Amino acid sequence: MRWLLDTTILRRLRRDEDGMVLIMALATMSILAVTTTGVIVSGTANIDTANASVEGRTAYALAQESLAYGEGMVYGDIEGSPSTTPPTTTQNLPTQPGFGSGTYTASTSDSQTWRIVATGTDGGITRTVSASVTPTQNASTPNFAIWNYLYEDDPNTD
Repeated sequence: MRWLLDTTILRRLRRDEDGMVLIMALATMSILAVTTTGVIVSGTANIDTANASVEGRTAYALAQESLAYGEGMVYGDIEGSPSTTPPTTTQNLPTQPGFGSGTYTASTSDSQTWRIVATGTDGGITRTVSASVTPTQNASTPNFAIWNYLYEDDPNTD
């Protein structure tokens, strides 16, 4: 009789599914929690890389802008009337949006070829660019013949 009772209890326990939903819910929640944590951690790690990339591009753009200011200063002063010597001290860009800054320096050893070195800084990242320029120091005569096909002084009345 005892043997029959033990087998009856075992059969009933095998067929009884009470508590299975709880176990499945806990397993599903655990898997989703691990997956969500992994996505958040990898996303957060990529934010730092993306910010450094953006700051590097911004610093390079500021350096290019500083270089353009420096070239403009050299060409404007030397080719201007009267011709003047560009400043050879470090010049700062005007106030930039955000927290970036830029500087440029113009120097020459022969008063003909000018070396311009420009830097841009954003978020602790600095980029440097440079160029050599030789202003012409010649006044040019404008020739507007290329525009004659667009403008006509004496329209035909044919």
